Amino acid sequence: MMKMVTGAIMAALMFTAAAPALAQQPAPADNEKTALTMTFKGTVVDDVKNSIRIRQPDGSYSSYIGPVPEYPYKKGDEVSISFSTIVPTSAYYQRYVGQQSADGIYRFAVNTPAAHANTPFGITRDIDVSGPINPVNRPDYEMGVRGLVIVYDSNTETYSLEFPNGEWTSRPWDGPGYRYDATTGEIMSAPSTCYGGVTDGCNAMVGTGGFALKGTHDSAGTTFLGVPIWAADPAGTPGPLGMVQQYIAGLFDLNISGGWSVTAANSSGSTTGGSSSGNPTQVPEPSLLLLFGAGAGAVMVARRRRRSSARTSASS
Repeated sequence: MMKMVTGAIMAALMFTAAAPALAQQPAPADNEKTALTMTFKGTVVDDVKNSIRIRQPDGSYSSYIGPVPEYPYKKGDEVSISFSTIVPTSAYYQRYVGQQSADGIYRFAVNTPAAHANTPFGITRDIDVSGPINPVNRPDYEMGVRGLVIVYDSNTETYSLEFPNGEWTSRPWDGPGYRYDATTGEIMSAPSTCYGGVTDGCNAMVGTGGFALKGTHDSAGTTFLGVPIWAADPAGTPGPLGMVQQYIAGLFDLNISGGWSVTAANSSGSTTGGSSSGNPTQVPEPSLLLLFGAGAGAVMVARRRRRSSARTSASS
């Protein structure tokens, strides 16, 4: 199990109530809040060696057919992602009449602590991924999960998940990767997916590499992203971290099919996310394809972030 870390998650508390939300949400009493655990469980779809492609001089990619070192996550392995957060109970809304929803349904979009400046709810904590995948701790970019909305039905005291945009993402992460030797054409194991295949390559100074977790509510139409494979500049040009200049020589994918569930601390059971109606119910676990990716887009993300862009993106 990877190290536990206080993470975050996209905030901005959203209500179905007609009345406007308070500018600053008061802190709840102990009996006015509930701890929730969101858990994604899935199975690795295929070995990553079957997805490795190497960038060609013309910019295209060709499948790599040589020997590949074993990767920690293999086809059929089970993988889990989890985080916790706090949401209010019906007692909280009974105390603040102006916050009450006419139908008893409340929604909370999860995000990072910085995005939750006006509310104590929806902040994610203790983000965890099974296996040797770790969060990248950077002061210039908060770890978080985006795209999930918690739906609380105060009439039945149940919780479910919605995916308003049809997908969710979490970044930045790091884990085992590969390096490519442009001279011999060989693939080698690397301890990191960040710049140069080293963990120091994820720091704010270099700020390139790593990957995002990306999933969809329905696996159909999923956009595949690539985890970067680094190589040293054949010309030996000096680069940061005392290394030869590095470049992204290839990409690989790690695909996991599974689904999310929500469990309340005061409940012995769990409510599975997936309902998109105003009256959420327990539904079968949705098909979710989890993608690990960043690829060449990671470099663009870092540069755009330095230019104070309001949005970041990652693409292969």
